[in-house]
Amino acid sequence: MLAKANEKHNERLIVGGGKMDIPAILISQYKASLEMLKQTITKCPESMWNAASDKNKSWQVAYHALFFTHLYVADSEEAFTPWNKHRDGYDYGLFRRIAFAHFQY
Repeated sequence: MLAKANEKHNERLIVGGGKMDIPAILISQYKASLEMLKQTITKCPESMWNAASDKNKSWQVAYHALFFTHLYVADSEEAFTPWNKHRDGYDYGLFRRIAFAHFQY
């Protein structure tokens, strides 16, 4: 969807005498936030990744963020294909959740 947004709306906003490419700026910020998430996942200590004391475990938060990022950049919901290791129902808490290891992200 981001690529389509960039193609369809390549408009420039003039601010203070200069031109701003809004889609390019948004894509840049989106990519920067994903890089920050990657660094957070990479640097998360194993003791925190699946800590028994956490209701919302670090791996679950990371997986949620990545799952929906992947969904939102798909051309449509129908065209969306989950990661091949996706586990149906995990978002509903119906199953005993087994953590994904760091290297799986």
